[in-house]
Amino acid sequence: MTNRTQLKKHQRYTGVYYYESDTKTYKGRADKCYYIMFHDPATKKLVKRKVGWASEGFSPEIAQKKRTEALEGLHQEEEATVETTLDAFAEKYFTTVSDLKKDRGYNDRNRYKNHLQPTLGARLLTAIALEDLEKLRAKLSKDLSPQTVVHVFKLLKAMYNKAIAWNQFAGKNPVSGLKSKPLNNARVRYLTREEARRLLEELAPYGDIHDMALLSLGAGLRFGEIAHLQWQDLNFDNETALIRDGKGGCDRHAQIKGPVKATLLRRREATPDAVGFLWVNEKGVPHPFAPRSYEKAVDAVGLNSTSTGAKDKVVFHTLRHTFASWLAIQGTPLYTIQRLMGHKTIKMTERYAHLCPDVQAAAVETMLSGFAG
Repeated sequence: MTNRTQLKKHQRYTGVYYYESDTKTYKGRADKCYYIMFHDPATKKLVKRKVGWASEGFSPEIAQKKRTEALEGLHQEEEATVETTLDAFAEKYFTTVSDLKKDRGYNDRNRYKNHLQPTLGARLLTAIALEDLEKLRAKLSKDLSPQTVVHVFKLLKAMYNKAIAWNQFAGKNPVSGLKSKPLNNARVRYLTREEARRLLEELAPYGDIHDMALLSLGAGLRFGEIAHLQWQDLNFDNETALIRDGKGGCDRHAQIKGPVKATLLRRREATPDAVGFLWVNEKGVPHPFAPRSYEKAVDAVGLNSTSTGAKDKVVFHTLRHTFASWLAIQGTPLYTIQRLMGHKTIKMTERYAHLCPDVQAAAVETMLSGFAG
């Protein structure tokens, strides 16, 4: 009988060995038992593992696949034992994950650079504790809006989850223990018609950002929706714009009326090949954020001179908020505002209810008119 330690090396498959049985046959030939061999990257010792018999369904191809899987598993285990800083992991994370996002990871990179890296970047993943995160959140909450703080820790949580999946971190995600606080990010500031006129007037020399601001103010679009608007999405006959993959992953149609439609028509006339995105930056791709010229115009008009907090500050999103506020003030039903804004639930739209005329009081007065009692 053949000595099982005297394995034959397979000529085609690296690291695959076998021996032939003296007693068992399979398909008219001696049955073969396959083994794999490799060196453990940590101990440098030779590892030998049995795969199985050909009569059991195993083949040289399967054996080599199992060898590859075993080596990959050992390499991942080895990587997991290497202490990694948040900075080092962030570089890998942004290269493989954030770059696949619609904004090419621009916002995530900025959140990391501005809010996470200064405090946590040089720390080891294993050295960041819940107490550190609570202190950082308290610090960031002094200067940032509640929603921005949420985005920062949502990013950090996603990074730790990916580190666990990639065997770069073996512990529990520290962000999971960070208790969330009730979020009130409803903006209270909206522009008066005079403020809006002055802002657009100040933006006029900047061309693109003026037209983008007008589209947000007159159609209620988010900046990202405007930045990714393409010429084929516009239907001038129906006066609508198709908003693809909006917030929540849903498509919707926005209304383009009056000065908004006129501005878009002028842009089309001035664009010989009206295809692709309406607005691109110097790199030929959609703007990842509102150009600095918008903030300069806001400052020049003095719209933030009396702002007392993040929710009171005029930003690009204030234009969308103004669109909804003006609709509410003129008595537009909340359901209609919800559809125009692309809100998933009516609860998101109810923040504008206080601006609506008191239709309940008017309804009761009308009903009781002529009733003497």
